[in-house]
Amino acid sequence: MIFKLVFVAVESIGYLLGKSENMVLDKKNLQHLQEIENLSEKDKNNILYTIDNLIKAAKLKNIAAL
Repeated sequence: MIFKLVFVAVESIGYLLGKSENMVLDKKNLQHLQEIENLSEKDKNNILYTIDNLIKAAKLKNIAAL
C-alpha cells in the first residue's frame, strides 16, 4: 500500500512540475492524503520522511536497472 502511495506522490509531483501528463489521484489515494493531513505534525513528518526515502530508493533502483 505504501508503494502505491509513493507512486501517486511521484506521479503527482511529476505532473505539477510539468514532467508528466499523468495525474493519478483516485478516491482511495485522496483519502490516504487526507488521513495524513489529519495526523499530528510529528506523524506527518515521519510519514513524509519515509515516503521521500522510498522515492529515492525507487529512483536508485531504476537507475541501477539501466
